[in-house]
Amino acid sequence: HVTLAAPTVIVLAYGNNESFSGQAGLRAFVNDYNRLLDALQRHTKRIVLMSPVPVEQVDPPLPDLSHVNKLRKLYTDAVQRLAERRGLCFIDVFHPMLERMAEGDRLTDNGVHLNERGYRALAEVIERAWFGAVRRPPGLTPQLEDRLRELVRRKNEFFFHQYRPQNETYLRGFRKHEQGRNARELPQFAPLIERTEQQIFTLLAASDKLRDERNTAPSSTPSSPSGKRP
Repeated sequence: HVTLAAPTVIVLAYGNNESFSGQAGLRAFVNDYNRLLDALQRHTKRIVLMSPVPVEQVDPPLPDLSHVNKLRKLYTDAVQRLAERRGLCFIDVFHPMLERMAEGDRLTDNGVHLNERGYRALAEVIERAWFGAVRRPPGLTPQLEDRLRELVRRKNEFFFHQYRPQNETYLRGFRKHEQGRNARELPQFAPLIERTEQQIFTLLAASDKLRDERNTAPSSTPSSPSGKRP
């Protein structure tokens, strides 16, 4: 899959599930991560490691999850050390998201899964870590933003069905002799992905055009009674 994608940058975000193994599973986690990185660095040297995301404390009857963050902090530190040893970029989303959660706005549905506000906060944390600031395009109106989000979701869905199709055992696995002929449909997702990407680029271009039009629009400052601007 990595060879097919031919990536120039790879972003890895492991540690959420693995952290439940605690201190006892930390060495195996780091060893496995190193093996994965050895394999991926044959494709590109530009690899970014991202920390686990914290869980959010929620009210009963949902359980107390504070112990989970202690484990995720442990694995966040391990990922950071791994990135430093290998000279890779590291994005810490654990601590900034923990701070955002402490501000009071609910960022998850159940303490674990991010809601729309949570994903927006996470995106801002990543953007600030990567670029030093959150840079919202001036021409990106709420309507364009909703449309952009829908296109990105659609593209991701197309890619998901190509990358992890249902009944993969019959398409590429040990039972492909039965229905493997259907695997020819998987490459047919590629033009759908490319078409949706082009729609995303076109929408972003429209956002840039709107920004430029706003910047070059004539001033609407009212004239004085004499016809001269104040």
